[in-house]
Amino acid sequence: MFSASVILSSMNSSVDPCSDFYEYACGQWIRGHPIPDDAPSVSNFENLGQDLEFALKELLEEKIGREEAIDRESAIGKAKFFYKLCLNESEIFDNWRTTFDEVVAAFGGWPSLGHQLQDDVSIEKLYGDMVAKFRADSLFKATVQPDDKNSEKHVLLVRDKYFTQMLTIAMAYSLQVLFILLINILENPSGSLLSDA
Repeated sequence: MFSASVILSSMNSSVDPCSDFYEYACGQWIRGHPIPDDAPSVSNFENLGQDLEFALKELLEEKIGREEAIDRESAIGKAKFFYKLCLNESEIFDNWRTTFDEVVAAFGGWPSLGHQLQDDVSIEKLYGDMVAKFRADSLFKATVQPDDKNSEKHVLLVRDKYFTQMLTIAMAYSLQVLFILLINILENPSGSLLSDA
């Protein structure tokens, strides 16, 4: 019933379908769904996705109920808790350095920041730990997916990330400048370099 009403509301019944079928079938939908400046197109799928995002945002911003506050093990309670953490910008700004230092220490330190490099460090183990803990795969992307030729089997797919593909000289230089600036900011926690950046 809903689908039929959507289709009927999209039609422009004032047009003769024999002379302009497209306007007859889609005329009202086009007028009711203009393409925004920041999007190349509009479709029902995009509208549904946007509606879903709004619904999730409303759900996450609802006040945490008594049961959710007591039981942070519920999926909704956890989602609301972490959503609120992500929105707390002052907490993030005040504590980013402590969190950053803890993560760097967990991975054996960063020699560019004066940490002693451990002799028994394996780049493979560090990279594996990084992917396992943070779901971050910056050097390459490895996924398991169904085999296209036999859906009963799975394949390990390893792909280059964009970062590892050929960079222009300007992009490579920009990345180098960014890394140098980052290390300088991390070496000077007083904040004077942060204000210069």
